[in-house]
Amino acid sequence: PTTGPIALRFELPSEARTVLSIFDVQGRRVAVLLDEILPAGSHSLDWDGRNTQQVQLARGLYYVQLTTPGERRVQKVVLLY
Repeated sequence: PTTGPIALRFELPSEARTVLSIFDVQGRRVAVLLDEILPAGSHSLDWDGRNTQQVQLARGLYYVQLTTPGERRVQKVVLLY
């Protein structure tokens, strides 16, 4: 759970097109935070709880999805503000 910006950290073993998206509990994509080719290594991105139109999302459960060629990772996040 968080009441402020969420630091999203991840590692890439090699350069890859990387898409970082936020989904609501109904499975709708509400934000795309990143969609670009990144180099190998550690990466960090802050998410302030806003959707793609920069509107603050409601309190509740969301899913952060990191997609690269051949891999998809999902993590739960709870917004409290």
